[in-house]
Amino acid sequence: MKSESQQSFWDPIAPHCHPLTDASPKDAPKPRLQPKRQFRQSLHREFLSSSRWSLPLVLSYGLTVSIYIFCDNSNIFIEGQWAAGRADGMKGPNTEFRIDYGQLLSVCAGGRRVEQAKLYGSVPPANDSLWRYIQKQGWNVKTMERNLANKEKGLDLEIALDMNDLSRDVPAATMLLLAGDGDYLSLIPRLQQRGWKVEIAFYQNVALSIRTLADCFIPLEDKLHEFRMK
Repeated sequence: MKSESQQSFWDPIAPHCHPLTDASPKDAPKPRLQPKRQFRQSLHREFLSSSRWSLPLVLSYGLTVSIYIFCDNSNIFIEGQWAAGRADGMKGPNTEFRIDYGQLLSVCAGGRRVEQAKLYGSVPPANDSLWRYIQKQGWNVKTMERNLANKEKGLDLEIALDMNDLSRDVPAATMLLLAGDGDYLSLIPRLQQRGWKVEIAFYQNVALSIRTLADCFIPLEDKLHEFRMK
């Protein structure tokens, strides 16, 4: 029979938590979790492992939910011009469409704590202030050289590699991808197998292959008025 110091601590408010036992006299004492904190940790695990808990409900408990955001700038901007054209009743893209990157970040975060927001694009001219402006809006900008045909090359691969590396380096949370290409088809299941939730935020022409794999899809047409520069 266990002594009083070895009795398990169990709180019915957090039934998914493992029982905690007191440390042996030889070990340094380990403080027990308070019921409220224990419940919040249990809720966080539930949120990551299933769709049972919605994000608004989880946030209503005061739980801090972390999110990591990865954005293909050309993809989100060019397709955004087409989306703006459709919204404005035009037959083609609205070339005057511009993105408020601070608002875009806020839309994607949805009340969660942004641990990292990376935006990928091409190396601009030396006098171009675009990337400096975007960095001031809270983004970590990563640029790559264009090829001889003046086209972006290898951007999707760079994003995928960074997402994969991150999934190994930090505890599982949520990754949100601002891109619509099917090139991420094999990456998404790998991230999910490691316990990550993967969200896609894009326009209606997102590749169906990645939309169906994602834990959550955010249609940016519904949010266009929120991050479209006035």
